[in-house]
Amino acid sequence: MNENWYAFVNAVTYGPYSFDIMIEMTKTGQLMPNTLVYHDSLTQWVYASSVDGLFSTSASLSKKKIKKISAPKPKWLRLLTTSLMVFFIVGVVGYGIWKIGDMTGFWQDRAIAKAATAWQKEPGYKDHEKAIFKALGAFSKHLESGDLPAALEYVNPDEKNMIETMISENPERLPAFLEMLSNLDITFMNTDNDYFAVEQVAIVIAGIPSDDTPSSGTATIMMVKIDDRWVVDQIR
Repeated sequence: MNENWYAFVNAVTYGPYSFDIMIEMTKTGQLMPNTLVYHDSLTQWVYASSVDGLFSTSASLSKKKIKKISAPKPKWLRLLTTSLMVFFIVGVVGYGIWKIGDMTGFWQDRAIAKAATAWQKEPGYKDHEKAIFKALGAFSKHLESGDLPAALEYVNPDEKNMIETMISENPERLPAFLEMLSNLDITFMNTDNDYFAVEQVAIVIAGIPSDDTPSSGTATIMMVKIDDRWVVDQIR
């Protein structure tokens, strides 16, 4: 698992790298916690922050100095004692909950899950989702009818030759690929042009059907938005 790691930066896939190089990239800022990374052992592209060992964090607890409190007047002593006891109990319980969550990774998992789904709350997400599935539906329909040139109209012009070759040279895989296209799920979308400069990106993933099991793995389709329309950019 130390080899063949990939990173997705600025709409470009880089790699393969060793895991040691990936760690060095985190130190130089080339690899950020929200950078998408991939390895054959994973089922899909994930955030770098969710990969054990890439980003190490350490926390130290400092002892707080306790300020001496002058003796209260007798009539306030009971109230003050009660209040301090309540604060102490709440603090102990709160710290215990936080510590359990920290030890089990609950807080980290929650933060990663929140970051991983943040794109679904972006303005216009539903419109992008609808346009993506519409383009994939037309792409699939033309492939199923055997009209490859028409299907390639829904492919990035820069990648058209490569995808045409891949489909033409593997006709025996086409039925499984078509079945996969009917069961797609968007796992990541970037709709911020400032990040990718020109292209908006969406990653669509699905199980690969086989004769033995309904899903023997996963396949990824990368979509890009060019000239106000979504097209297929990469198939993995």
